[in-house]
Amino acid sequence: MNSNMKKKSKRHYRLQKKHFFIITAEIIFLFVIFQLVGNFSFFEYRNPSASLEEKMTDKHLVELTAQMEEAQDYETEERMEYLVISKDFSEESMEVSSVLETLEGMKLAHYCVLMSEAENIEVSNLPDTLRGVIICGDTKGTALSDIQREELVEKGIHIIYTQMPGAEGIRENHLESLLGIYKMNGTLEQQGMRFTDEVFLGGILDLEEIEYTLEDVELEATCKIYAYGLKGLDGETVKRNEQLPPIVWRNMVGESKVFVVNGKFFEENKGYGILTAILTQIYGDYLYPIANASVMIYDSIPYDGVANEDLMKKLYSRDSLQFQTDILMPNLVSICKRLDVVPTFYTSADSTMPEMDYFKRSVLDLRGELIYQENASVKAIDISNPEGRIWNKYPDIPVIVTGFKKNDDDMTKLYSIGSTFGVVVHKVDVSKIINPESEDVNWVKVSKDYSEYIAYYQEDFGDFESMTAQEASIRYMEYRLMEPHITYGENYIEVEIEQMPEKASFLLRTEKEIEEVSGCEYTKLCDGAYLIETEQDYISISLKDENAVFQGDF
Repeated sequence: MNSNMKKKSKRHYRLQKKHFFIITAEIIFLFVIFQLVGNFSFFEYRNPSASLEEKMTDKHLVELTAQMEEAQDYETEERMEYLVISKDFSEESMEVSSVLETLEGMKLAHYCVLMSEAENIEVSNLPDTLRGVIICGDTKGTALSDIQREELVEKGIHIIYTQMPGAEGIRENHLESLLGIYKMNGTLEQQGMRFTDEVFLGGILDLEEIEYTLEDVELEATCKIYAYGLKGLDGETVKRNEQLPPIVWRNMVGESKVFVVNGKFFEENKGYGILTAILTQIYGDYLYPIANASVMIYDSIPYDGVANEDLMKKLYSRDSLQFQTDILMPNLVSICKRLDVVPTFYTSADSTMPEMDYFKRSVLDLRGELIYQENASVKAIDISNPEGRIWNKYPDIPVIVTGFKKNDDDMTKLYSIGSTFGVVVHKVDVSKIINPESEDVNWVKVSKDYSEYIAYYQEDFGDFESMTAQEASIRYMEYRLMEPHITYGENYIEVEIEQMPEKASFLLRTEKEIEEVSGCEYTKLCDGAYLIETEQDYISISLKDENAVFQGDF
């Protein structure tokens, strides 16, 4: 090889080597740029240290909050589907609140009449759109006259008693036939109840420890029972079904269905799901909008209040802050990841404390949210009080269940509200672990109970979208503002949505199978229930007609 060729070859090699390093450098440079942009976008979107007060400046949230003041009210005398009669329509009446909030949430037109004015109702003048009459708190059985009841039945209008009249009122007003009762045996103290699989999502619900009082009645063969007691307070289990005291049932009177709730369940924040189940039985194929939100709230973490440091060191060999960083927070992160839960943390701790960066990183890892309580605009409102309301026109989050260990009273409330509004909100006060009253409150045991608690209801409500309290407040307001127009045909349902949010969700309760959908996606939650989700303002659902006769060629 001559010298010119050698020089050319070396120069060619140098050029190739130079190009290689240039290309490599460009790739590295672009990678770094993408990483910086990606990280910046991530931390900009998910900043758990930002207070909700700052987030409330978000244009969309501000607009939604303003619109809530003018949200459509479905209480109207025109085209009403349900007439609600009560002696009291004040907000303090939980029985009325649960009825009206259910009807509003389902976008069902209704009209309210005081019991003192109900005697003036002319059944013949009621609109053809009326499907049913809901009677609240009629303990004396006098809300409707004999003539009114007869005319309602003749028109095939359904009647719903959210609380069965007392035995004396039933006898005096001759309501036995209407309610399907042939024998009354007096008041009964009960422990335990069973809801059939037609009531709540998830199928049969047994609540063995819950206690309540009801009238011990025996029903006609025209009745169908949806809930009944399991045993007396003496613990003796009744073995024969016909001996079980009925709690919720339906009686057929001509073309009318008469529904009866035996007890004060609507007064105790548990009536939502019962009314929803009743409406499902009235409509057959029944589609209704839901919020579709599951929220997990941890209150007081990081906790910087007064703690029982001696007990902390005895139980965990750590002070309270070390316990949170070394044991509690890693354990909560593990639970949330395992159950795919997006958490919201509320804290009153100083945002500048050195350990706060650790908590922020943990929250980011869970895609969660950290809120400084003094700045919080979206509040978690505890509705455990029987007089509490689940919703109002502001973006508060209704706390449905609390604590680390499930109980039957909470389960009734959770299944009732979850089946109606598609909402599950669980809040735990971490300060009770960090500042325990006794050695019995040991996180090793409590965390096991807590994991089992979440896993229990996640089995039935795990398909609801897990999100932060902030996101849930937006989701709820969008749900309240949207106006779906639902049309039912023979084995098909069509929905047109005004005020369409970014995402709309519905529950379909039907005994049929879905054959085909357009404009939406669906998930089967359990037998007889589907979650419908859409980002479009028009959807259609075709159902399989199990009774259809095949007419094709052979």
